[in-house]
Amino acid sequence: MTMKRFVFIFAVVLLAGCSASRLTQEEKAAKRAQVAQSVQDKLARRDYRIEVDFMHPQRVPSRHIDYGYELRVHGDSVYSYLPYVGEVRRVPYGGGKGLNFDAVMTGYTSERIKNNGTRIRMIVPNEEDTYLYTVEVMDNGRASVAVYGREHDPISFTGEMRYEDKE
Repeated sequence: MTMKRFVFIFAVVLLAGCSASRLTQEEKAAKRAQVAQSVQDKLARRDYRIEVDFMHPQRVPSRHIDYGYELRVHGDSVYSYLPYVGEVRRVPYGGGKGLNFDAVMTGYTSERIKNNGTRIRMIVPNEEDTYLYTVEVMDNGRASVAVYGREHDPISFTGEMRYEDKE
């Protein structure tokens, strides 16, 4: 008799646990959908910020970088505050700006890619070089930024898009 009672209680607890975990999965799916919608809204408005935490230079090993480096897009303007490590073929007097500048982009394309992401290409000229920024943002907010310059070695970064509305 106690064995039947034990099995019954075990089954009830197991079923209760399964339904609770299903609810958690539904909540997780709702949160993922909400984040994806926020990311897509910001991309569509061309008003977003990507905070980078790793840089991947061409000639030296990848490394973690401190808080504060970012790429912001607002309308037709790009605010690039990114570290640069690499070879520069023509350096302006005084050392130049590297990837720390504000500029107006001359080209912008956006397309959906596999694995629930968006690829953005921006052409950004400044007084030192003309850059092609290729940004890939996944629906979960993870992002990568690759920068190609005519006079600079390519460099890429990984980080996360800030998708909260309270920026």
